Amino acid sequence: MQNSTDTRDLNAAKDGPRCDHFWHVRSWAMFGAGFALGLVALQIAVARPLKVEFSRIQRQIGELERGVQKLTGQSEQAAKTGELLGALAEQGRQSRAASDALAGIKDLQAQLIDGERATAAARSSLATVAKLRQEAVKAKRATATRSRPSTS
Repeated sequence: MQNSTDTRDLNAAKDGPRCDHFWHVRSWAMFGAGFALGLVALQIAVARPLKVEFSRIQRQIGELERGVQKLTGQSEQAAKTGELLGALAEQGRQSRAASDALAGIKDLQAQLIDGERATAAARSSLATVAKLRQEAVKAKRATATRSRPSTS
């Protein structure tokens, strides 16, 4: 009987490491399967929603960049408009100065015309005075020659 018990002990000793090895491999396989299942669950629960959210945020950033570019373009237009308004104000000042200068020229022209009329009248008066003087000189000579006694 001892032989059969010894054989069983030998078989048990042989099956023990095999059994431990089987449980060891099975434990690692279950751990690997659980780990893979955890990764799939993580992918489904976290990574996919994060991708969707990341895509949404990228679209919003793109829209924001377009809005900023639009605003930048509008601020450039506002700056150009301000420059144009400044130029128009300067032209308005120059136009008023030109109008004032034209009014001064018009006044000067009126004065010159009046001066020309006065000069023409003075020339006419001077010509009349000169004519009268010549007539007076002639009349004086004629009177002087008549009032002299003749020496004949």
